[in-house]
Amino acid sequence: MKTITTLLSIFTLAFGTSALAQEPSVGNFDQEFLQNSANCNRNEAALAKLAESKAVNPQVKSFAAMMAKDHAAMNEKITLLATKKNVELTVDPEKVNKDVANLTKKEGKEFDKDYMKLMVSNHKNLIESLEKALKSEDPEVTKMAHDALPNIKAHLAQAEKIEDAIDA
Repeated sequence: MKTITTLLSIFTLAFGTSALAQEPSVGNFDQEFLQNSANCNRNEAALAKLAESKAVNPQVKSFAAMMAKDHAAMNEKITLLATKKNVELTVDPEKVNKDVANLTKKEGKEFDKDYMKLMVSNHKNLIESLEKALKSEDPEVTKMAHDALPNIKAHLAQAEKIEDAIDA
């Protein structure tokens, strides 16, 4: 045991504590962006799964299927980048549970309207977050935000179109 302790002490002195527990290689802003983006994408995926089963409007069902696929893919990219940058992503189930619980109570057209209203709001917030991330000092974070923006803007446009059609 003494040998292991001695070797660990030498290793720590030689390589620093960051060799034992990697420190994030991006600043606080980028860490928060990655964390918030991961939670947002998890939320969108969970809501999409619910909408795929509860929506009555075919456009809403189709939109939900697209959300499930696109946001799962985006979350995979976020997870890979966070891993590369040594950012630990933690799940914040509070918002997901709150949104899912609120929508679970809804049925029929009321569900469709509330889901699409939430999609419009969530995508506006996500666009705002991605636009801020374009100013990141980390080129990989900036590239991820740049690459994601057109898709998220398209989601917003489609969500607004479906929301308007439901309200008509």
